[in-house]
Amino acid sequence: MDSKSIYTTLLETDLIQQVRRRSFSHWSHRSIPSSAQMIEAGFFNCNVDDRVICIYCNLICQQWTPHADDPCEVHKTLSP
Repeated sequence: MDSKSIYTTLLETDLIQQVRRRSFSHWSHRSIPSSAQMIEAGFFNCNVDDRVICIYCNLICQQWTPHADDPCEVHKTLSP
């Protein structure tokens, strides 16, 4: 991969991360996994209750258990 391809990939990755963060700007579920945890796990907010999606593996998760579910672990378990 040449340096231009690497730069383009890094920019795209940064852009996707920014969009992912913005998707959680109205995340109202404070007691369940935080928006920061969801973002770290690679999820985007679907704006339907507590539903989130990973655009890479198409995993959709919802009905999070407060103080019990770890988004990273759930993601790894359901879509290894």
